[in-house]
Parts: sequence; C-alpha cells; structure tokens
Amino acid sequence: MKKDLIRDYATEAFRLYARMGCPAEREIGGEGATAADLKAVCEVLRILALQGKEEVIAAVRAVYFVAPRQEIERGSISARVEALAAGYPVSTRMVYRWLRVARDLFGRVRGLRSK
Repeated sequence: MKKDLIRDYATEAFRLYARMGCPAEREIGGEGATAADLKAVCEVLRILALQGKEEVIAAVRAVYFVAPRQEIERGSISARVEALAAGYPVSTRMVYRWLRVARDLFGRVRGLRSK
C-alpha cells in the first residue's frame, strides 16, 4: 500500500469544515493555518463541482461530514464507506478512491508535500 502522508491532516480539515457549518469562502475570516485549511476545502469542493465529480463530493459529505464533532471511532469510517457503497452502488474500493481524490486535491491546493 502506498503511503498517504496527508490522509489524517486532510480528513481533519474536511471534518473541521463540517464542524464550522460548511462556510462559504467569503465567510472565512482571519489568517493562519485554520483559515487556510477551510479555504482549501472550499476550493477543493469548487474544483470537484466544476469537474463534474459529484460522486467524490458525495463521498466526502457521507464519510467526513457526518458527526464532525465526535471523535472518529474505530470502524466508523469503514461503516460509512460501506453504507455509501451499498447506496450508490459501487464497490467500497471505489469510495476509498473517491476519498483519496479529494484528499490529494486538498493537499495540492493547500501546498502540502504528499510524497
């Protein structure tokens, strides 16, 4: 399995965005890492929408935006992925790929080193 250096950071950025109520980019004030993370998530969602990747956006919302104030418990991400896969219907592997697309794009927009 390839190493994903930004997985946890990107996941928490998406969850932070959900915790903050999914603000529009113009509503995000201030400077610093938190504001930059929120703006990057906004940009990622905008780019994905422009590219017509609604399934990736749906995966992010179904997996990362659910219960953003609660700690991620063991197996909760897997359970959400399986539920989305069953409802879409696609394989769980495809859902994980969609999430990786969103995380990788976040890393590029945020300027994070991914390798």
